[in-house]
This record gives sequence, structure tokens and C-alpha cells, in this order.
Amino acid sequence: MLTVATWKWHGTREFTSQHVNALFRAVADNLRIPHRFVCITDDDSGLDDNITVVPLPEFTHIKVRPGFPSCYIRLMAFEPEFAKTIGDRILTLDLDTAIVGDITPLVDRDEDIVLWRNTSHRKIKYQGGMHLMDAGARPQVWSRFRGAASYNQTKRRGLVGSDQAWLTHILTDDEASWTKSDGIAKTQDCKRSIPAWARMVHFSGLIKPWTVICKDEYPHLHKAWSKYADVCK
Repeated sequence: MLTVATWKWHGTREFTSQHVNALFRAVADNLRIPHRFVCITDDDSGLDDNITVVPLPEFTHIKVRPGFPSCYIRLMAFEPEFAKTIGDRILTLDLDTAIVGDITPLVDRDEDIVLWRNTSHRKIKYQGGMHLMDAGARPQVWSRFRGAASYNQTKRRGLVGSDQAWLTHILTDDEASWTKSDGIAKTQDCKRSIPAWARMVHFSGLIKPWTVICKDEYPHLHKAWSKYADVCK
């Protein structure tokens, strides 16, 4: 069975159990195959009873950019033994994702890993906010990670971010991937409305689907996310 997983950890105060629950409901409403939903977290208070909790492992966080969370901890999804505690076949999604259409075709793939390819960035190939994988695929992503030393490697190459920079650094250019053509949109694709081709919308930077700035500048995205939320900020 497919596992849909998301991560929430102490220190990222902008993400709450309400946001996990909203994503859980959106997935349930837009994924037409049997699946279970997992939250990997160190605080399960307020989560829907139908969400399976996987305890967050101990991890020393590394600061990357002021004001932005470091997501290196998500690289543990590539540690084979820990990955098996999440599921056998895993779709990982960012919490700040608005699902706006049927996402079943996105998971109807048989490659051992599928990554979200960044076609608009000169250096970053793969985004960290979404991937589909068999547990144990690409173990080198975790086994070769050396904390601050790995950050320095990616910084020297001019790769921005944390997990996305490391994925770009460590993986080859020819991994199976999704792009806009598969229905993966970003906020900038939704200036006037949500495109008919979009299946989900990913947010970057400080705009989140629940924030006032999203409500003001992208009201259609805020509305699409809000119908699954307990409380809209």
C-alpha cells in the first residue's frame, strides 16, 4: 500500500497540526487509490486520529539561511531502515502544499524513485518538497551526508537550500521526475487563477497557503487550501 508522508518538527512554528490535518484531508479527497497517511513528528498533539504517527528521530539541525527552516532531517527518508518505518512505497509532500486536483496519476509510476524536477532554476535540479520512492532507494543520499561538511559542499557549488541542494548535489541528472507538464504548479503559475492543468500547487519562500499575504495576493489558492482546514490564519 502507498504511504503518503509529511514531516513536522519542533522549531518550525509556522507549521501546526492543523496544517497536517488539512493536507491529510486534501489527499484523502484527491487520491483514488488505497493509501495511509503518516506524519513524522516529535509532537503529535492535535493530529487527526486517522493519521499514523512515526516518531521523529534525533537529529542535529543545521542553519542554512536566516528565517528559513533547514530541512536536512528529511534526508533520513533515504536511510533504508528508517524508511521502512514509514512505509514500503512512499509519497512525501511538503505541508505547504495545496492539492487542487486528482493526484492519482502522479503516483501511478513504477520507477523506484520519482523526484520533482526544477526546470526554472539554473543550478537546482530537484526540489525537496515532493518525491515518490521505494523504501531504501538511493541510500547514498543519507549515507554520504556529513552535516555541516555537506552544507559547505553545496554552498561552494552555489546550491541554495538544504535537502534540495543535497539531492541536486548527490543524484545524477537522469532520475525519473515530475515537472509542470504533470500538473505540478508553483504560486507564480497562479497569479490570476489556478490553471486547469494543475493537480497541486507548491509554495516557496515565506508565502504559505494559510497566510494573510496568500489570502490577499492569491485568494483562489487560499480558498482551495482552506476548504480542508480547521482554522484559516
